[in-house]
Amino acid sequence: MGEINGNAVERREKEHRIDLWRRCASVGVLTLLHAMTFADRFSVAGALAPLVDFYSINNTEAGLIQTLFLAATILGAPITGFFGDRYNRKWIMSMGVVVWIGVMIASSFIPKNMFWLFLLLRCVDGLSENFVYACAPSMIADYFSGQARSYAYMFFYYAINVGAAFGVMVGSAIADSTTEWQWALRFVPGITIVGWIGLIVIVQEPKRESEQHPSDVTSKKSSFFNDVRYLVTIKTFILQCFGAAFINFTTGAQGWWNSAIIYYAIDYKKNVSTAAFNSIFHHNEYKTIQLVTGFIGIGSTISGVSFVVYWAESWRNGKGIFKRIQTVRAPALVIAICLCLAAPCSCITQLFVLWNIYGYYATQFVGGFFMGAAWVLNLDVLYSTTSSSRRATSIMMWTLVQHLLGDGPSPYIAGSIADSFRGKDDSSYGEMWALIKSFFIINSMTIPAALIHFVIAWSMKSDLERNRVEEKRIETEKQWGPDEEQIKTIIRDLDVVHSMQ
Repeated sequence: MGEINGNAVERREKEHRIDLWRRCASVGVLTLLHAMTFADRFSVAGALAPLVDFYSINNTEAGLIQTLFLAATILGAPITGFFGDRYNRKWIMSMGVVVWIGVMIASSFIPKNMFWLFLLLRCVDGLSENFVYACAPSMIADYFSGQARSYAYMFFYYAINVGAAFGVMVGSAIADSTTEWQWALRFVPGITIVGWIGLIVIVQEPKRESEQHPSDVTSKKSSFFNDVRYLVTIKTFILQCFGAAFINFTTGAQGWWNSAIIYYAIDYKKNVSTAAFNSIFHHNEYKTIQLVTGFIGIGSTISGVSFVVYWAESWRNGKGIFKRIQTVRAPALVIAICLCLAAPCSCITQLFVLWNIYGYYATQFVGGFFMGAAWVLNLDVLYSTTSSSRRATSIMMWTLVQHLLGDGPSPYIAGSIADSFRGKDDSSYGEMWALIKSFFIINSMTIPAALIHFVIAWSMKSDLERNRVEEKRIETEKQWGPDEEQIKTIIRDLDVVHSMQ
């Protein structure tokens, strides 16, 4: 009977196998859409200074744009995770992208006296982007396994800094030209349409791992609340949520306000004298500085992520210099070490706009090189310690917490702190210094993020073992059917693991 069941499963797997070229092309399409979500978000940041002037708002209200955008993402995360675990992810994403494109274009036509409507549309924008965040990573997890999955995630998470850098470059170039700043919101939808067409034509819905097992119906029977109840029992998952929130708190505020700091610093130095401007910025105008910063963000992400993924894989598999210190804790340890190396750069980078723009470039590269590593390796740890049948829910709960406590409130908090420092000084000097002072507080959050990931490295081994046993139970049912004696043996193993925790 077991042989018959095994042959049946093998035939089903052959039927649902997707060609390698299509899987790779699908990852490319999903990565493009992922990049455009960040380009959309940060094109507004690149054009933030003229946007503030257009709507006549203060720093607190400007920070509210990003905070409400992410608040909508937070509210929609559990819903999109629930549907992503149960229905066709390709068509869920397709519908979400259509709404997203329409809202992006519509938000660029809001008049000066209707800032509230602009905020509302940005909320809908954030809600619609959720479908990409929820479905794309879980689809990649079903396209590949093992080391191939790690490299697929590496490529997919290039999109964060690459998309953000592209958005800042587009927004800044438009803000520094005679073109209306609203065109920063109209450029990204054109590229997103290309990604949407690729999603329809190229991407194929993969069979979930749980669906490939006839006996594993966890995601079909389990309710959303049972999924969440399962996730909160995993110490590594809880710690990852808080660690990612601290990282996002810093990077979210930096991504939103750095362009404004540079804009105000250039305006201030030009008002002092041409010599003062050239001594710091070396004849680089705002558009040029943002262009260089964007390419630095792309270069640091690609090189940094590639390096740390290779580092973590070598350490975990005991290759080369790591032969004697091989450990499954390697991904979490690499994240913690990278955050320790990135923290000094995060804490001083804004000060260099007062000293030398080349120092700003250097700290942006080093910080981006190490900070960008966190996302790929965090996903590796996340999926290694949670059930394959709850992937979309786990990624969306993780996303919810990091936005709720991280880059959701941080732009608003940074703007509020800056307004309290600025007082009634509306000059470029007052705006610049107020924002820089606020970042002394914001950037310090990198330190607790590093400490949390050292704790994750200590706790994750038992969660890895727990998940291994649960996946073994699924594999046993896949090959032999629900044989009671074998399942009882697996359950006893689970009980032993749980008692060890």
